[in-house]
Amino acid sequence: MIKELIKLANHLDSNGLVREADCLDRVMKKIINKSAGSMSDEYIVQNPNEAISITTDDGSTHTIKMHSVDTGWYGDSAQGGLEYSINDQIHEWEFHSGYYADGAIINIIENIEGINNDMDESTEIEDQIKAFLEKQITRNPNYKEEPE
Repeated sequence: MIKELIKLANHLDSNGLVREADCLDRVMKKIINKSAGSMSDEYIVQNPNEAISITTDDGSTHTIKMHSVDTGWYGDSAQGGLEYSINDQIHEWEFHSGYYADGAIINIIENIEGINNDMDESTEIEDQIKAFLEKQITRNPNYKEEPE
């Protein structure tokens, strides 16, 4: 159900209904956090409707959006997931050692067709994605770990 709501929010956004899409994003986040129970708001996606467009080596353009970062899976603050989309297709990176931008970049790159990637050196696309992640995903200043 959440994936369909994300598609609807993206559709609203692409049709210029930004306020409605933002409202739907907030409702989805509340639903996800309530149903998950142990998930937290340790990280915030600053603007789920903001996107970055990148052009790969084969000339294809891909649009990337960040949707949510959840931590606290299985009662462990280091485990969680990053939900994002590439060309409106939803992807999720499940992490087990805490959220970190470099891990997210690797996962995103793996899901983009047309990238010839040499993991030894940072590429322009990786630098673009990293700058986007650092702008979009921030630690929540109001976050407090739940006592065990």
